[in-house]
Amino acid sequence: MQDKVTWAMAGRNKEKLEKIRDDLAREYPAAKNTPILTGDAEDQDSLVAIASQTKVLLATSGPFAKLGTPVVEACISAGTHYCDVTGEVPWVMRMIKAHHAEAARKGVKIVNFCGFDSIPSELGTTFLVNHMQEKLNR
Repeated sequence: MQDKVTWAMAGRNKEKLEKIRDDLAREYPAAKNTPILTGDAEDQDSLVAIASQTKVLLATSGPFAKLGTPVVEACISAGTHYCDVTGEVPWVMRMIKAHHAEAARKGVKIVNFCGFDSIPSELGTTFLVNHMQEKLNR
């Protein structure tokens, strides 16, 4: 396993990303050297270029139904694993139907529901299971 994780920030607006990086660097000085990559969901080549530079792409902003499909497609094209924070179930189902076979063939992992949008559902399920186990002995 590598001793060091390398990462970059990517998005549409370089100036906004630079501000975020500068804010982060005030708390964590090493962040000042974080590379910034720019791309746009309407420019597939720019997304493939970003995805080609990494092993895993973490997508943290949506709406995924509007902006996420080209990113998933770019990752599959580049052979890059994809992870997101979506909670948009219909969109995820469309992605599975449209892209699972090719992603599996290429060994690309597509991992959805890994964050904020999905946490309320996960917590609700946990509370329900705990309640059933405690109150209903099931």
